[in-house]
Amino acid sequence: MRTFTENTLNKFAWEGLWVLVFGVKKLDEEEYQKFSEKYDSIWVKKHKGKEDDLLKLYDKMEQGLKYIGCTAIEDKL
Repeated sequence: MRTFTENTLNKFAWEGLWVLVFGVKKLDEEEYQKFSEKYDSIWVKKHKGKEDDLLKLYDKMEQGLKYIGCTAIEDKL
């Protein structure tokens, strides 16, 4: 399945299409609360590395997602 998916995504990208991959991960209440508290604490601060801190938090949350599908569209602009 992984090889098929990777080949499909590579084909879409090679054709110059915008690719969107869908994934899901079940969180328990504690995991969600920790994420939410970290997010809120970063979001309200005004500091130079705010965007990088948010990207790191998102990256951590996106680990372990279960693949559920992908799609691609052509951008003619």
